[in-house]
Amino acid sequence: MKSAILYFLSVLFLFTNSAFARDGVKLIKANSPKISIRDGSEGKTRYWNHLIKSQSPIVYHLAKNGKMRQVVFYTDVDSISMQVEAEADYSFKVLLNESDTCTVILTTKNHQYVKQNNPQNETDTIPFTLNQNKQIIIKGSINNSPKIDFCFDLGARVAYVIGKNFDKPNKLVLDGLMEDESVTGLSTEKTSSNNTLQLGNLNISNMPICYIDEAGFLENGGALVGFNVFQNKILEIDFDNKRLIIHNKLPEKINTYTQIEFKQTTGGLYVPVTISNGKKIITGWYFFDTGADNALTFDSRFAKKEDLYNTMAVIGKAGIASSENRVVEAEILEVPTVSIAGFTVENVPALLANESNAESAFEDGVIGIGLQSRFNFIIDYPNSKMYLQTNKYFNDSFLNKDDRPINLIIGISIAVLLSAGFFFWFKRRNSNKLNK
Repeated sequence: MKSAILYFLSVLFLFTNSAFARDGVKLIKANSPKISIRDGSEGKTRYWNHLIKSQSPIVYHLAKNGKMRQVVFYTDVDSISMQVEAEADYSFKVLLNESDTCTVILTTKNHQYVKQNNPQNETDTIPFTLNQNKQIIIKGSINNSPKIDFCFDLGARVAYVIGKNFDKPNKLVLDGLMEDESVTGLSTEKTSSNNTLQLGNLNISNMPICYIDEAGFLENGGALVGFNVFQNKILEIDFDNKRLIIHNKLPEKINTYTQIEFKQTTGGLYVPVTISNGKKIITGWYFFDTGADNALTFDSRFAKKEDLYNTMAVIGKAGIASSENRVVEAEILEVPTVSIAGFTVENVPALLANESNAESAFEDGVIGIGLQSRFNFIIDYPNSKMYLQTNKYFNDSFLNKDDRPINLIIGISIAVLLSAGFFFWFKRRNSNKLNK
């Protein structure tokens, strides 16, 4: 009798999570096309993706190199949970408005890399430049279209094409929708589900792309490539020689680098950084954002917890554009010492606002390219390890070439700063995973 009761409860538990379609595939219901996802221990995605009933199947990309964890898929009236692992697909169906059945796939499979030249090489090298906004710029193309500029931004979780009427020249088939946040507020953007990205000698297939039909990015338009492209690779950023090197295995020179471990989320990676305000030494986790054009940023929650306010010299003021389409006042502080992997940099300018815009619960700040460019990095995404060494820029002053303090430049750039990106106004750090 006891075993019969347990069996009945087990069956009841299964049916409380989801029903089944006629073909035996799990089925959940939705009255709205908007969905959300909770991936592992992270919170539910803040902004919605869309069910597109004309697509079959609809594919949502999860974090690629996460370990076994629980993922929950939410509609407005129902949900389904499952245990997922790397390099796998998970299929179910959604009954939309009691009439349309949408097939959904959650995937942790990595994008496919095909080498155009020298397929036996263990590395691929892509040269880059730094533009006047301190963005890393590489040349590439989408769907075999003419080459365009790509902003290399490890603070972005998806790829973007941005420019007025820039979809057709890049052969984008706009077949989906996602909601996204910029400093102008929440907006619904169009997406293209299946594209090929050409970077150097690499063809990267099965790439979803968000298209933003707005002018102002990289002068005449361009693209932005995020960390999701490299999640199963070892990525080297060589500021000395201005090149990105994509490795399949750790290079032998790794012995000359210093190793640290980092945390990965669906939004990006976080590295441990230690600062001293002259009175105490404090370690926190900082978002590693190559799209942030300043050196360092403190989150206000972290600053309050560690009593950082009114403890360091104020060397300027800044305005930070918030996601509510308003400007938040911030101070530019001079931090006596900042240490990464045991390497110490002195008199570092850092932004501190009175409001928090941290995406992750453990985000204590942002480390931007002003500090990053003083090191060469090797990022081992599959094993969550970073290797770094100082480069020829390590001892450079934080003054610009015309001897104006960097804080003055930041202070007059109100219109182009974001709380987490400090980059152009359209930067979307909080975007959801793209649907297909």
